[in-house]
Amino acid sequence: MYIVSLIVVALLAVTLYRGNNFKLMFLVLAVGVYIIYSHEGGNAVSSFKDGVVESVDKSTRDFVKSRGE
Repeated sequence: MYIVSLIVVALLAVTLYRGNNFKLMFLVLAVGVYIIYSHEGGNAVSSFKDGVVESVDKSTRDFVKSRGE
């Protein structure tokens, strides 16, 4: 499945390159690389966001406990 995803992204990029639409080509490449990387590697922005939210939540609870409220 990984190879198929790479081929689809490459074909879209080549098609846009031939149509002289370089900005859209780079956008397709960037989105394609992110989707493939996050799917195959298991790393996504949402997991990073969840980690930050949990950290802020823990820090807030610790701060409230230290203030005695």
